[in-house]
Amino acid sequence: MAPKASDARMFVAQAYLSIRQNDRAREHLDVLLRESPSFAPAWYLLTSIHLLQGQRDEALSAYRKLQTLNANLARQLRERTSAQRAASGIDLPE
Repeated sequence: MAPKASDARMFVAQAYLSIRQNDRAREHLDVLLRESPSFAPAWYLLTSIHLLQGQRDEALSAYRKLQTLNANLARQLRERTSAQRAASGIDLPE
């Protein structure tokens, strides 16, 4: 992949997530966030992956970063995951 191909890397991460290959998705997100640490959609997706995997501390850390970058996107994630909170036991703060 071309360096700085943020959109392409994000698309690949989303594709891996859609087929439940969370580790592969995270690999692409890790590279993307090293290259573009302020890319809020990647933090959104990374938080989602951590929530799916029940990784509370990692989810909260990624979510806090997302909140600092884009409060509206963080709020959307919190609202979207409200049904999953009971199952995962992870509550995202406001």
